[in-house]
Amino acid sequence: SVSDTGVGIAKENVKKIFEPFKQVDSSKARCAEGIGLGLAIAHEVVHLHGGELRVDSEEDVGTTFTVRLPTLMVDRNTVCRESWSVLAPRPPIMPPSAPRINTSQSEGLVSNRVRPLLLSVDDSEVNQQAVTGSLGKHYVVHTVMSGQEALKFLETCSDMPDVILLDNMMPEMTGVEVCRTVRKTHSKMELPILMYSAAGDLKTMLEAFNAGCNDFMVKPTDSKLMLAKLKVARELRTIKDKSMGA
Repeated sequence: SVSDTGVGIAKENVKKIFEPFKQVDSSKARCAEGIGLGLAIAHEVVHLHGGELRVDSEEDVGTTFTVRLPTLMVDRNTVCRESWSVLAPRPPIMPPSAPRINTSQSEGLVSNRVRPLLLSVDDSEVNQQAVTGSLGKHYVVHTVMSGQEALKFLETCSDMPDVILLDNMMPEMTGVEVCRTVRKTHSKMELPILMYSAAGDLKTMLEAFNAGCNDFMVKPTDSKLMLAKLKVARELRTIKDKSMGA
């Protein structure tokens, strides 16, 4: 057990503290830094080991967190890992049908592609592998690790992506800055952009939409919902192509 003599947690907020990206919204609690992942991760790790993480708290008195683990650990295959995979997906094995495309290889591949081309922009290798694993059956996925790489790819590629999946929280150049730069030369109908980020506050989303993104999602994201949003974004380009051909 771990205890403190801090401000405590209100009863109506106790269940919320184990949800990803959730924080107690009060002036006392907001003095601490963080994005609300620590307790969610701790709760899932304990659950995966067949244990229990319990919290007892009283406002203005303090909080006690208690971890209980079995003496004999359960087999990891008997524990449901569905919620953990959503919170922090493990890097999947990349299937042969959806290889990661290097910039040097993309020119030769996209000309013969039968699936839409998706440009994934994210500085996390784990996130990139998760995107390739979950979307690779539906898209030819080209990954770049920074905003600068994304802009360079768009300048030099022989075939424009059908849609861009763009992370916002990246060093040196944020997703909002990338989106704003792309929109100087490509409209929403010409090149759809779906942005996503761990920061889902109103200010961040407004900045993204004002920069010109087609849609916005908050991490952790559901792959089915992401596929649906990508499809809607791509339909805009299809409508534009049909209108130009008419």
